[in-house]
Amino acid sequence: MSIGNTFYQHKDIHKKTWRHPDGRVSNEIDYVCIAKRWRSSLLDVKVHRGADVGSDHHLLIAKFRLRLKRLPPTPQRARPFDVMKLKQPTVATQFQLELRNRFQAPADCEEAEDQWTQFRTTLTKSAEAVVGR
Repeated sequence: MSIGNTFYQHKDIHKKTWRHPDGRVSNEIDYVCIAKRWRSSLLDVKVHRGADVGSDHHLLIAKFRLRLKRLPPTPQRARPFDVMKLKQPTVATQFQLELRNRFQAPADCEEAEDQWTQFRTTLTKSAEAVVGR
């Protein structure tokens, strides 16, 4: 923790937070404590003597400026396909025709992972063309 009152140059009248009831003695006894991480965000600390709070302490005002780092946007997941359209007979036959036209037998792929990737992309492209998202 760091104390924020004593770092700023002000007249004594703007630093003293407590005044004795006789009016002759005043001290700086109230402080603003802030974590060291946020210390650079603290711009100014002053005493506001005009506040009517019914106490022998004056109101302490601190000004901050938060400088927050902008986070990169998270990648959006693709919306799911509208599979309810496949219940319509015309859309279903159109999807089957599109799938037959795009599908090529994965003979040139030796690994199962390559075959799966090719099958998935073919199915996805066909669904995007006919059904939509």
